[in-house]
Amino acid sequence: MSELSPSAAFSLEARPNGLILAEQAVFLLRRRGAPALFAYYIGTFPFVLGLLFFWSDMSRNPFGRWYCAPAAAGLALLFIWMKLWQVRFGWHLSAVLQADRTSPWTLGQWVAVAARQAGLQATGWIVLPLASLIMLPMGWAYAFYQNLTVMDGPQQKKLNALIAEAQGQAALLPGQNHLMLTVMTLFGLVVLANMVVFLILAPQLLQRLLGVETVFSLSGNHLLNTTFLVVACSLTYLCVDPIVKTAYVLRCYFGRARRTGEDIRHDLGRYAAVVVTVVIVLLNLGPPFAIAGPPPAVSVADPAPLMDAGHARRLDRAIDQVLQQRHFAWRLARETVADSPEMRPWLDRTVTWLVDSLSAVWRTVGNWLHQLWEWLTRWLPETDKQDDQPAGTWRGRVKTGLFLLGGALLVGMLGWLFRRLTLRRRRRTRRLHPPVVQPVDLTDESITARDLPADRWLSLAAEMLARDHLRRALRALYLAVLAVLADHGQLIIARHKTNRDYFAELTRRQRNAPELLALFDRCRQTYDRVWYGMHAVSAEQVARFKSCQERITDLVRSSV
Repeated sequence: MSELSPSAAFSLEARPNGLILAEQAVFLLRRRGAPALFAYYIGTFPFVLGLLFFWSDMSRNPFGRWYCAPAAAGLALLFIWMKLWQVRFGWHLSAVLQADRTSPWTLGQWVAVAARQAGLQATGWIVLPLASLIMLPMGWAYAFYQNLTVMDGPQQKKLNALIAEAQGQAALLPGQNHLMLTVMTLFGLVVLANMVVFLILAPQLLQRLLGVETVFSLSGNHLLNTTFLVVACSLTYLCVDPIVKTAYVLRCYFGRARRTGEDIRHDLGRYAAVVVTVVIVLLNLGPPFAIAGPPPAVSVADPAPLMDAGHARRLDRAIDQVLQQRHFAWRLARETVADSPEMRPWLDRTVTWLVDSLSAVWRTVGNWLHQLWEWLTRWLPETDKQDDQPAGTWRGRVKTGLFLLGGALLVGMLGWLFRRLTLRRRRRTRRLHPPVVQPVDLTDESITARDLPADRWLSLAAEMLARDHLRRALRALYLAVLAVLADHGQLIIARHKTNRDYFAELTRRQRNAPELLALFDRCRQTYDRVWYGMHAVSAEQVARFKSCQERITDLVRSSV
């Protein structure tokens, strides 16, 4: 296939799904999309580079807030520049589909397109996030803003006409649009995963094969950097977005063709010479029966030559068989089937039973309240009109209050019953499946004080003392001290903090508690010498450490 044929790429009668549309977009870019891609990347590369620089500079530069506004204004100008060249990209592809020659734009056309894109695409930064939160209108909103890009160009004269046409194309074939977006989203996720793997492995390959050291090969936490994720997402955008916009160019082109027949005119223009030649040959040859003379006359009075009885019966059977096909089912009357409860779906039956049960309960409660009201009215005195108010107004208010009170009691009773059932189920689950306490390896450096409660650390320390593991018992006691301080809001346990960091944090929070600070400092120094300094530890030293731990627990609990 040497060139893209619109009729081959998109069939209006078949209404292809979004997968076929995405495939045709890739085909169009591969065969005829080189000039359009050149225009696309002229506008998109500067914006992506500016966005990466702005992101990294505002994330790390301590003086970024002083020039954040002019930098954001420059990034907005780059965004308008990108949208301008993306319009040029869509205009190139539309010219390929229409078999037209591209012509340079005038300065007025460049300015008009830039003004329209700046005014319309700026709203997408607000509408698209809101539509993604609501989720349902996201496909239509995204298609609308893509249509504003690919349908703009020097031929557009009015802003209202562009908006109306973009809205009409966004509402056309919504199933096709959402399926195409689903396919493109999955494709984008695959490309993003490949980009992440490439950015992770490229520095390692450079270091292993060429001996080139980079900041990424020297640092192991670059994956936690937001700039790394922005770079991966930007490269994915540069790879996937041209295919998305090409798909919307095809979608808009054939959407307009439904009204204008533009694709048919394109195909007729290509094969006009062949059609004209065939018509001329047929006209020169003439009808085949002109030489043979007029057809023989058949007498109408004698119907036997036309059709006999056997032919008539066979014709009737053939007509009946054809009429029984699904294509002619619209001619038949709709059959009425008795609506029996057994024939209805189980979900319909369940919902109906639930609604009927609640209605019966409500009617019962309403009858009780009505009987209560009648009993009260027999005992309450009658009142006359006062201050131009109709008699019985206070009775209506009392009756309304009684109904509201009854409804509140009913809702409260149902809530109480539901809570009782939930608590009972939780207790039964706890009895059947008691929590399993995983064993803790005190020699593991990755454990922290928040892995177990304080009493569990103390029991673990007692267990280690019984086994004569003094170093592990000392560590369990120190983790119990940290757990007690964290439970009472004196410390925040974190894996990256050192013991000196904990002491500095406790000093800031308990500046007026010298005894607590002295005891914690003593425990910290003893633990550092024993655990990290590999000093010998004795049972008396562990006993003194335990007494300090108990005193710290008493001081912390008494200060609350």
